[in-house]
Amino acid sequence: KFPYIKIADEPSGVTLSRMEKILDEIEPDIIIGGTSPPGSRGISVAPEQLAFQVARTRRIPSLSVIDYWLVQNRYDGHRESERFKYLPNKIAALDEGHSKREMVEQGIPEEIIVPTGNPQHDHLHTLKAGWSSEKTAMAKKEIGVPEKHRGKYLIALFSSVRDDMLDRDRDGYWDLQVIDAVMRGIMALPEDRKSEIFLAMKNHPGEKPSVLEVFSSLVNSYSAPKSEGGYGLPVAFLDSGAHRLSIHPDEMPLAVDLSIAPRSNLLIAGTLMDRDCISLQPERNFETGCPDPLITNRLDLTPHAYTTKEAIELIAGAIGNPDSFFIPYRERRRNSGFNVDGKATERVISLIEEMVR
Repeated sequence: KFPYIKIADEPSGVTLSRMEKILDEIEPDIIIGGTSPPGSRGISVAPEQLAFQVARTRRIPSLSVIDYWLVQNRYDGHRESERFKYLPNKIAALDEGHSKREMVEQGIPEEIIVPTGNPQHDHLHTLKAGWSSEKTAMAKKEIGVPEKHRGKYLIALFSSVRDDMLDRDRDGYWDLQVIDAVMRGIMALPEDRKSEIFLAMKNHPGEKPSVLEVFSSLVNSYSAPKSEGGYGLPVAFLDSGAHRLSIHPDEMPLAVDLSIAPRSNLLIAGTLMDRDCISLQPERNFETGCPDPLITNRLDLTPHAYTTKEAIELIAGAIGNPDSFFIPYRERRRNSGFNVDGKATERVISLIEEMVR
């Protein structure tokens, strides 16, 4: 067990003087932090930002290990004059071609950026290398795909409506619109293709009971026979209560033929493991929302749609003939350098050792 000090987040945030006192007491050889933006977690300045600021005045080496591609203002203060106020000595970037390039374009000095990869993604390399047809069969059984349907084209739809009004106000859409677009796209397919599809819907584990009822009602309407007013589509509802999965969430893209979500990290995981994924953000509002945060969309590695009409057409086209539709995306994925080798943790450790020598 390592000795540690727990910094409790106070309502007003961790103060600069408190951070100075803590670091003066423990005299660290290096400070390692993440990339919490100003104002995250309900506090005005994140603890690691203050730590980086104090580190500069105390001449303590500091390292920021980033875990996402859209860094934006993560190292800035609240005023225009405070650009890069919390910039560390080094930044462990996710990759050379995309993460580092974006940061350089934002004005971060190139010499402090060291591409290492994301340690959180190292396990994806192991998952993909160890995956097998036997694991796929076991996963399908656990997902709830009946034996008679296990040879069908399996789609996983990851959804969350925990903050539905907030999402609609900020982004212009919410996840029930995504579900509706997927269903309308599937229903536009010829009958023989529709009969070859099985849909697994996975909600967010933090979903409210009232929202789960909405999901359950939707699933019933989709799976009910047409004679009873339903769509007659085989659907499994993977809610976090009645149907808990023992498989790791990042295994889902390996277990299914296609993963669909608005902007889930599972789409990034799936793309890194060279699996087919689609991002749907119908009626996305780029004026009130931030730029699309999903790196795979910005690199055009995943098919994506920003209007309802585009989303329906995308689903119908992709699912109608996936072997043909996804060919250019598979080629781009494999030629883009957007992958994992399982050695990011090793590279970050080497960088830390180099900084404290």
